[in-house]
Amino acid sequence: MKKNPHVKTVLKMILEHIRKGSESIDPTRSFEDGIDDLFGRRYQLTFRERLKEKGSWERDKNQVLKAAEMHGIIAAAASHFSPPGLITQTVFMKAAHMVELECYDYVKAGQKRRLTRNQMPLGGQWCW
Repeated sequence: MKKNPHVKTVLKMILEHIRKGSESIDPTRSFEDGIDDLFGRRYQLTFRERLKEKGSWERDKNQVLKAAEMHGIIAAAASHFSPPGLITQTVFMKAAHMVELECYDYVKAGQKRRLTRNQMPLGGQWCW
């Protein structure tokens, strides 16, 4: 089983996919300064815990990065209510919260259907 990357490497990959998702909706939008640091502060401990499980990144990476793209899409769409051309920290974190809620709801639904953890989205553990 492959060794997991460092948490900072994972956060960087996730942020790149968030931007990719945002650009797919509106390439003219930019991110407010400090968003990378804000995301890192909010999720670094959570992701560090996930990465303690050997092979967890290799197993769940594709789903996590897909969720990151959805985060970017939501943030870009919602940013049209904000200052022109800008994805603010507030909008960015609201999009993050939506990703969390949807992930947890789907995981709970999977548990009710008695899916195994590997059958659940994001391995049942990467909910932002």
